[in-house]
Amino acid sequence: MNTDRFKNEYPGLSTISIVFKVIGNVIIVFSVIGLIYGLSLLGGYGDEKKIGLYFIISSIASGLLFSVPFFAFAELIKLFVRIEFNTRKDANSGINMDSDFTGYQQKSVDSDKTEILYEDWQKDNPAKNINDYYATIRK
Repeated sequence: MNTDRFKNEYPGLSTISIVFKVIGNVIIVFSVIGLIYGLSLLGGYGDEKKIGLYFIISSIASGLLFSVPFFAFAELIKLFVRIEFNTRKDANSGINMDSDFTGYQQKSVDSDKTEILYEDWQKDNPAKNINDYYATIRK
């Protein structure tokens, strides 16, 4: 994905994506620190060994449970923006603009033929009706 375009067009989403990644990395760092501390407590006797085992288990579980969603949300933001970039095409890519009944512009992909708007066609053929317009398009 073009990261410059992503940062320029959606600076808020880009910032949120970066923040989510940073939070995920911070959680992983804290879970690694907890894992190392738990491993250091395993050398002791009695309660220290149990506490060390609890630190190891909780740091692994919390590191996975809390960091993965942050990375997933960051990637989902990029995915949604990439989908938006792929659905919006340039005018040079073979997409023609048609008007629907509401007057708004609607995109339709025609690879072989270029459609003429009914209003433009009617200017050239004032005596003909909409049925004639559709008949000429199907040819």
